[in-house]
Amino acid sequence: MNSISPRTPENTHRNLCHYIHSALTVNWSGDGWRVQPCCFTPEVNTKIDTSDRDWYSKLWPTLRQDNLTDRPLDGRTCGTCIKDEIVGKRSPRMGSLDKWGASPLMGATGPVELEVQIHNTCNNACMICGPGSSSLWKRYADRQDATALSRLCTRDDLRDLLSNLDLGQLKQIKLLGGEPLLTDGHHHMVELVRDKGVDLSGLTLWYNTNGSRRVDKQTLDLWDRCRQVFVYFSLDDTGDAFNYQRFPGDWQTVTENMRWFRDNTGPNVVLRLERTVGLLNAHRLWSLEDWRRREFAETAHGYHTEINTHMAHGLFSLDNISGRHLEFLLADQHNLELLRRIYPVDTLSGNDDGRVLEMVRRQDRLRGVDICHYFPEFPSLYD
Repeated sequence: MNSISPRTPENTHRNLCHYIHSALTVNWSGDGWRVQPCCFTPEVNTKIDTSDRDWYSKLWPTLRQDNLTDRPLDGRTCGTCIKDEIVGKRSPRMGSLDKWGASPLMGATGPVELEVQIHNTCNNACMICGPGSSSLWKRYADRQDATALSRLCTRDDLRDLLSNLDLGQLKQIKLLGGEPLLTDGHHHMVELVRDKGVDLSGLTLWYNTNGSRRVDKQTLDLWDRCRQVFVYFSLDDTGDAFNYQRFPGDWQTVTENMRWFRDNTGPNVVLRLERTVGLLNAHRLWSLEDWRRREFAETAHGYHTEINTHMAHGLFSLDNISGRHLEFLLADQHNLELLRRIYPVDTLSGNDDGRVLEMVRRQDRLRGVDICHYFPEFPSLYD
């Protein structure tokens, strides 16, 4: 079993990461469970044997020990956070320490935070996503990229995952998909941790949803017993621009469902907006900001409705912005001010990557849509 010393003022260091020591991201692979410290570390994705009583303590011994001795983070494993911190952005690593602190996390025998991707079943094929996280995306993916699960996760699979996992320190569960509200997996997960002795009154749940589904009374009753429930609606834009980016999502349906959540959930349920910013919407940040201010500034219980922002990764990352697109962004001073609040714009340089326009055109053909309906300038910025 790993021996991890508590963090003290004497061994405080710059590279400490909560995720490496006391968090766990779990993905159902179709024939078993695979785990990694966080969703940004696929290079250390590890298949586990849930029948092994000590499987959690055996995870990533070198990575954990290196992190305690202040060795620089490995660029192959922790590249996302390294890159963020180099350009002055707050990384997921830094955010985790803000949230959880450091001292109580060392030596954890089980996760404080558990992130579970129960399935990739999804009714959207968002442009910034891919087949690994969306079953619908397979319809639009190249053959070599298509990912299909051999079978969906069952309640018994979830029970196996938890059977030899110490949940005594568990404070938070993030429930992801696919679209987590499309199946009963999220409900089974909460019931199973409760049955293992977790006091729901001390547990926080996080959901990331595309807003296409509501929840039933059984779920609402379960939420009422939890300390807090955060429901993040994935909204990158509004109107037709939303419909394009979150294809085939429907803006009217999603906003009606959001109002239903606002009117039908208890005071411990916090509704927030989850925005991913990249090449397709960086020029329109004002749109979601204005809509939130007009239509969804507060919940029924007086919570301010915040916009939580992530930057897109992969092809639609701002790292791949073309020179002409960058000039286009810099010309709109109002929107540029909003972008500067979330991204170090001065670090951008034009990178005319032909793959961006090629991907957009291919997906437009397959989906029967046209980016020009909401972003008419886009082809000329990459052509």
